[in-house]
Amino acid sequence: MQTPIIVRVFLASSEELKQDREAVTELIQKLNDVYDGKIIFKLEIWEHFDNGYNGIPSQYRYDQKVKTSQLFIALFHRKAGRYTIEELYEARKNQQKQGFPNIYVFQKKLNEGEEEERRLQKLKAIIGQRYNFFIPPAYNHSSELCLDVNMSAQRLLKALQNKEGNRLLPYLDGISNMEIRDSNIMLGNTCIGNIEHLSFSANNSEVIRLKKVLEEYRESLSEINREITELQNKIEEKNTRLSRYEDLEHPGVPKDDYREAWEDAKDYVEMLTQTLTEKQYKQKHILNCINQSQEDLEQQNKLLLNIVYQLNKLAAESTSQRLQKVAFLLEQGNDKEVTRLLNVDDINKEGDHNIDKYKQAKLVMEDAQKLIRNNVEELLLCAKSRLIDLSNPNRFREACNIRERAIQVAEECLPEDECAYITYKYARFLDKNNRFKKSLDFYKRAIERYLSLPENKYLNSFHLEYINLLFPSQNLSLIARSFNLVGNLHNRLGQYQEAEASYQKALLLYTVLSNHYPDNDYDHYIFLVKSNLSVLHYQNGKKEEGEKLNQEIRDQYEDLCEDKRKKYKADIAMAWMNLGCFYKNDTRKHRRARVFIYYALRVYRELEKLNPGKYAPSIAKCLYNLGDLCAENGWTDSEALLLESLEIRKKLADQKPESYLPELAGTYLSLGKLYWYQAEKIAERLNTCSQGAKESATPDMQKYNERISTAINMYEHTLKNYIDMETEILRDSDKKYTSYTAQIAYIYFYLGKLYTDIGQSQKACGNYNQSLKIFNELSSQNSAYKHMIEIVKCNLGLVVEHGVF
Repeated sequence: MQTPIIVRVFLASSEELKQDREAVTELIQKLNDVYDGKIIFKLEIWEHFDNGYNGIPSQYRYDQKVKTSQLFIALFHRKAGRYTIEELYEARKNQQKQGFPNIYVFQKKLNEGEEEERRLQKLKAIIGQRYNFFIPPAYNHSSELCLDVNMSAQRLLKALQNKEGNRLLPYLDGISNMEIRDSNIMLGNTCIGNIEHLSFSANNSEVIRLKKVLEEYRESLSEINREITELQNKIEEKNTRLSRYEDLEHPGVPKDDYREAWEDAKDYVEMLTQTLTEKQYKQKHILNCINQSQEDLEQQNKLLLNIVYQLNKLAAESTSQRLQKVAFLLEQGNDKEVTRLLNVDDINKEGDHNIDKYKQAKLVMEDAQKLIRNNVEELLLCAKSRLIDLSNPNRFREACNIRERAIQVAEECLPEDECAYITYKYARFLDKNNRFKKSLDFYKRAIERYLSLPENKYLNSFHLEYINLLFPSQNLSLIARSFNLVGNLHNRLGQYQEAEASYQKALLLYTVLSNHYPDNDYDHYIFLVKSNLSVLHYQNGKKEEGEKLNQEIRDQYEDLCEDKRKKYKADIAMAWMNLGCFYKNDTRKHRRARVFIYYALRVYRELEKLNPGKYAPSIAKCLYNLGDLCAENGWTDSEALLLESLEIRKKLADQKPESYLPELAGTYLSLGKLYWYQAEKIAERLNTCSQGAKESATPDMQKYNERISTAINMYEHTLKNYIDMETEILRDSDKKYTSYTAQIAYIYFYLGKLYTDIGQSQKACGNYNQSLKIFNELSSQNSAYKHMIEIVKCNLGLVVEHGVF
């Protein structure tokens, strides 16, 4: 079932126009009938509000309704009320800020002897001079007002269609243009007014002429109908007389005594019949003339309606003095003066002059754009230069501020696609440097910009069958990539439904690109997105779906030609890596996990030889996962694998600390756990030895101390990395905590336990106290940490009880 589109309409007017408000209310109900619940117009007028005091001033509530409206209509007659002026001001302020509401101002014609109040005169001057649109000619009848309101509503729907794209098409369902049927103004099958009540028609000279012609034809028709009736009666009378002269035994043959009278009567009937035929022909001609005149009148009214619609549109967009005069003359029916004012030679002359002005302005604009483009490039280069100075602790924050300034400058003058690309690049920069939430915001801004481009509006539907019909835009690949990266961020942040939706959009767009450009390498990106989706499914407990998708990637890879298999080796390595990580989380499949991750590692090492440095992060990830897996199962090589991963990640973190410090910290943490585990195993063995065996176990004790010291060293490295990352993030934020805060608290706790094991009570207490302090702060936000407070206090109490200070 389609969700209805809600269109909010605010009608501002004073008490004196109550009947007009009622007419607009009735019109809105008719419009809702026209769109049959698919589009719902919600009218806000002050009669709808409960004026009982609820702690919020009534006018404040009205103003809030104005801010959420999409169509604002102000009605005036003799005066302008303070509240109506305030509501108009709020509407204008909101329009400048967000593009809505569409504003229309209408005035009812003054009666003889009435005058406008001074405040209304001033307001009309402000509307014309400051708001840059004029008030249409005053209306006489509520039908004229309703026509204007309806045209304003239709214009709004077209504007919404441009904004919403194809999403609005099923709702409009061909009902967008008004038409005239038998003097009724129709929208769809609903009558919204009568042309007879509209002054632009009633005063139009051609309409007046056609009505006069119609009246004359109708009078002629009435006269000819009377004559035809008389002739028909006479013929009937003569035919009756003829029958008296005829022989009863021979119908149609006169009696001998009445032959002469019969022949005279028959001649007279023939003459009357001839005259009747002529009159009937004339009747038919008059009927044709009436039909033609009615068609001409209807056509003239349609033309006038189109002109009025155009003028209604311009009322909110133009301050042209010529158009203002045309509007008033049209209302008065002075079409000759309208024709004189709309002189094509004068308009062409002004058009040529304006074209010259435009060309000059365009040159100035192009020069300005070049200068701004250079300025943006310089700012982006400046941001990069900040990152080179590793001695500057504020380098990342400064680079971000400079890049955001570059986006701000670009938005002032550069085309939308360029702004979108600069925004995308900044989002990518934030993503690579682990500023995930901020990165997500800028990716979405970039996507929104790309989708707002005219060539991309068809994408709003996101239906493969429809999108495939159209040729892909130049930036479709970037949009697809952005959706994939947004999916990654939603996945990382635990927003799994949003992640899946983004991945599906990326997959759809890459499929479209692959269909249109089969020779390009879009298979690679399809593999990538499917791989990400398989990980997502596995994380959400949809293990069978995840494995199935992963198997699909590998099967499709095997079906590729040899050249493409070589080209996509990294993709299949990622698929193996992901499958290995799936099985790593299932203790029953650890051996299979190790096999698949080793497959991936082998491929990445081969690729690294061909392109040194490019696949180092992937190799480090494989080594880390293998080392972690081996450590968990007590298999050999865990230490060697983790140490190799550590060395690679150290180098990467030295080059790009913002990007690789989290991975380096994770590797230190895994090594710390491994060495601690090894130390505990040695301690268990020593505790089970006899006294004599313990005295000869000096090498084991040395090994125990060495492992504990190494574990402490690894945990302290982890702690330093986490603190560095948190400090950097908090420098750019007004928050007190980050995603690393809890991990820092746990590392302090683990260090406290390690120092306790080797009898360094003072250091143990110091670390426990630090852990306790952070857990206390976290528990005020999340009660889940309260149990850790009790554990840390208990351990701290034991150290204080048995320790020496």
